[in-house]
Amino acid sequence: MKLTSATYLNDYSVELFFSDGERRTVDFRSFLSAASNPMTKAFLDLSKFKNFEVTHGYLSWNNGEMDFSADSLYSWNF
Repeated sequence: MKLTSATYLNDYSVELFFSDGERRTVDFRSFLSAASNPMTKAFLDLSKFKNFEVTHGYLSWNNGEMDFSADSLYSWNF
């Protein structure tokens, strides 16, 4: 399974589209708020957070500074 596309919704929510036809919404707020790594926490800046892309099936920010595989996003539980 692959992540095929992603759309910013609002705040820290992203709608994800997978190769099996599934569509899921993930809210990254709690993950980012709980992060201890300052590089991850920096994505609480919405202008930085909104700047993501789907690359090779991964949801990626800033050329891989933060990224998530399709499998981890499919079963998101944060």
